[in-house]
Amino acid sequence: MQTRYGDMGALLVGSPADNRKLDTLHAINDDPRAKQKHTLTVDTAANDTDYTVTIDDQNITFTSDADATKAEIADGLAKAINAEPMVSGTLKATSDGVDKVEVEALVGGTGFDISEADANLSLTENQANAEAAKVPFGRLLIDGGASTSKVTNNRLGMLADAAKLTAQSVELTPEVTNAGLYRIYVTVAGETTEVEFTSSGAATAQEIVEGLKAAFDAAINTDLLSATEDDATLTISAATAGLKFHLDYNDPLTKSDSVEGDDINAEALGLSVRVLNVEQDADGVSKYPKGDTMTITDSGPLVVETEEAVDARDDVWVRLAANGSADKLGGFRKSADAGCVPLAGYRFDKQISATKAVIVRR
Repeated sequence: MQTRYGDMGALLVGSPADNRKLDTLHAINDDPRAKQKHTLTVDTAANDTDYTVTIDDQNITFTSDADATKAEIADGLAKAINAEPMVSGTLKATSDGVDKVEVEALVGGTGFDISEADANLSLTENQANAEAAKVPFGRLLIDGGASTSKVTNNRLGMLADAAKLTAQSVELTPEVTNAGLYRIYVTVAGETTEVEFTSSGAATAQEIVEGLKAAFDAAINTDLLSATEDDATLTISAATAGLKFHLDYNDPLTKSDSVEGDDINAEALGLSVRVLNVEQDADGVSKYPKGDTMTITDSGPLVVETEEAVDARDDVWVRLAANGSADKLGGFRKSADAGCVPLAGYRFDKQISATKAVIVRR
């Protein structure tokens, strides 16, 4: 028998809303996955000289010969680094065959310490180690691809964030026609809106695109789409990466360029589920730590935090960009707002407090 909301005691964000078994999948919290990278440069080619770099407390040395070249030293250092068993499982070294050695982590988030006190070498940091950010419960996660780790081939998951996605855009170019009607049908967030402009008897491309932009701005919610023009073309773009839209237009307009962009509904894995025994921040809030295997539901019912009061069967919008609320990325509301996009296939089922509600699949 299904337990009613509230019968299970305090419903925490990320918890199942009743005693039905959730459909779940798993992904590793491994975002961002930037690999630490440094460049060693051979500044001086000295004969019969030790060239030493220290990595994770291991002194690694290559000794040049009596006819040293920078290329020979760079190649030798790279081979020496890769031959050191205490570091070879963490990083790789690659010589450019001229005078540089690139030292790069094998896995993003798994960093290393590197230094040199050699007058003949210099060291530059190209990319700092980037550990995965902690993921709160009850948030939307998106697909991060397949793990490249040697120890797992699990799927990777990321907190839904417009910064990880590409925004769609379409560029329209008008054929200049006097007293011509230029019409665009814009479909976004489930609604279609007509935008039109009629040119003058002495039309120019600049007049047309500026007129279309003004008509667009008056008709379309700028939290969803934006229009720009350069006196010759009109470009319509998603205000937030992850939002998809569709344009139809009449013959005097042609599509001269476009960026396909990502669709949050294609990228979404589901909602992060609360589990026991995960680490807590200093404020006592539990989140999935870096490298942890996250439990995800793409069905619900799951308790989530909301930015506004909702009603049963309300649409679900997900926050993908901060708009002053960076700590709420992947969170939910029922209406449009800057940085939010509609999430298809889900609906709110019930408001259970001023800041919590239940989300389920439609």
